[in-house]
Order: sequence, then C-alpha cells, then structure tokens
Amino acid sequence: VMLVDEHGFIDCNKATLAMFGCATKEAFCSMHPADISPPVQPDGGDSRALADRNNATAMENGRHFFEWVCKRTDNGNTFITNVLLNRMELDGKAVLQATVRDITARKAADIERRRNEERLRQLVEHTPAAIALFDRELRYVAVSRRFALDYKIDPDAIIGRAHYDVF
Repeated sequence: VMLVDEHGFIDCNKATLAMFGCATKEAFCSMHPADISPPVQPDGGDSRALADRNNATAMENGRHFFEWVCKRTDNGNTFITNVLLNRMELDGKAVLQATVRDITARKAADIERRRNEERLRQLVEHTPAAIALFDRELRYVAVSRRFALDYKIDPDAIIGRAHYDVF
C-alpha cells in the first residue's frame, strides 16, 4: 500500500519496500510510479504517460482498477500486478491510496491451465474413442470425432450447450 500525489509517492508500508526491492521509505518516496515500471507497458504505451493517465482517472472517478507491469528497483526484474487506486483526502489535499498486488504467479498458472485445456481438447478431438468432456454445469467442452460420428452431431453445434439440451 502506498500514497501518491501529483508528483509521485509520498508514503508506503514495509510490504511495498519488499515488493519493489527498495531499501528505504525515503528512497521509494523520491520516485514517480513510472520509476518502478519498465519504460513501456505491454500495450506499447509509455509507462510515465499511462501512470499519469491512470492517476488522473482515479482522481476524477474516485477509483481506478487496472493491470500494470512493475519493476523492482534493486535488480530490474519485472512482475505483473493488479493496481487499485482510491482517491482520498489527506490534510485537506486529494491523494491516491494505491493497493498493488503481485499476480505474476496467478497469470503464469492461468497460461499453463489454458495450455493444458488446449492439449486435452486436442487429445479428445483426435482420439479414436467416443469421448465427450463436460464442465461443472454439464455443458459440452469438447467431443471426439468418433463421438460426433457415432451420434451424428456437429461438434460446433453442441460445444457450450448443456447435455440435457442435446439429448
């Protein structure tokens, strides 16, 4: 958790220092959000301009939630975060409270899960057995070619549909 004004950081907690590999609060508070970011975000936008725009959006709307790539100050390693900015008043001045969560592991797990799902779909679709995969609501996720042939069903017509709607 950190506090930000129009010039940059004005306060932070110990978890912030650990997350960003910064030795002291004073060193951290001498920086702008772009200083703990790579020069360019994944969408190709300049980190400084985007950080300023995100801060302005939060000031205008009262809050703003977004994904952001950050950079450690000690080794330059980048990591993916969720950022929640909330406008608040401190000593009569509008500031932002930033809550930043490292989601790098979750993003990697999501990518791996999608890869595994695709591998399983490919396996099912190309196996010589009649196989159907369902989700928790008993909707078709994938069917093998043999299943489609045996039941004379177009796989594209049933994927996403509930089993009881098909049979």
